[in-house]
Amino acid sequence: MRKFIFIFTLLFTLSCQQDNPKNWVAKYKDNILTRSDIQAVIPKGLSEDDSLQFVNQHIEKWVKDKILMSEVDDILTEEEINRIEAQVASYREDLTESIIEDKFMLGFSDEVSEKELMDYYEQFPDTFVLKENIISYRLLEVPQDSATKFKRLLRNGDLEDLELRLKTNNYYYDFTENNWVELDKLLATDILPEKIRKQNLMDENQIFTSTYNNKSFIIQIDEIGKKGNAAPYTFIKPTIKSVVLNKRKLNLLSEKKHKLYEKALENHEIKKK
Repeated sequence: MRKFIFIFTLLFTLSCQQDNPKNWVAKYKDNILTRSDIQAVIPKGLSEDDSLQFVNQHIEKWVKDKILMSEVDDILTEEEINRIEAQVASYREDLTESIIEDKFMLGFSDEVSEKELMDYYEQFPDTFVLKENIISYRLLEVPQDSATKFKRLLRNGDLEDLELRLKTNNYYYDFTENNWVELDKLLATDILPEKIRKQNLMDENQIFTSTYNNKSFIIQIDEIGKKGNAAPYTFIKPTIKSVVLNKRKLNLLSEKKHKLYEKALENHEIKKK
């Protein structure tokens, strides 16, 4: 143990020395653990005592791991070893391909025009069918004696004036554009008062009110989408954008791979039987 601590102390005091095979801190047969290997894994911000403890533990784990790996031929069958090597090779290939594809995507534009999104929506109407009832809503919380006035503004569609008044008086409201939500999920939360949760919220353009503690909670059902019907464009728009971008990426990757393939053919690098 004292020998380990001595080596670890040298690890820090001699950190400015250039690393080479002689600057090892542990060996097991042909395996060497160097000072730079240790320095690469030491967490930042540790005290000197904690650093020495970390290095001790890392060294011990490294040695135990190498001893275990040296027993592979005695513990595993040849078939198991071959299967592991095949899995490692496959993972390495997949990881390498993923990194290369990321490089290919550098500078890729994620801009999609409104026309392109709408064209896709209209071209594949049966693709976007609702699996649940959804609603789009606006809600606000105002003093009870002001509820009638705010409901009138809401019903008349004076949203700009309404929002200005709500902001000025610091009243709570949520006018998020295209504020779509699955009805069952909304009812499962405590956002809506119990009185409103009992109402038929699948009723477009209706306004529901619940009063408590001299305050009125008001919700307007802006739009609805019924289960089994085509999803409203504003609801499904983010999904369409993801689909369009993914297809665009796949096409770009396919083009780049095909160019590499054509180049290999021209250079007579591909042989088939």
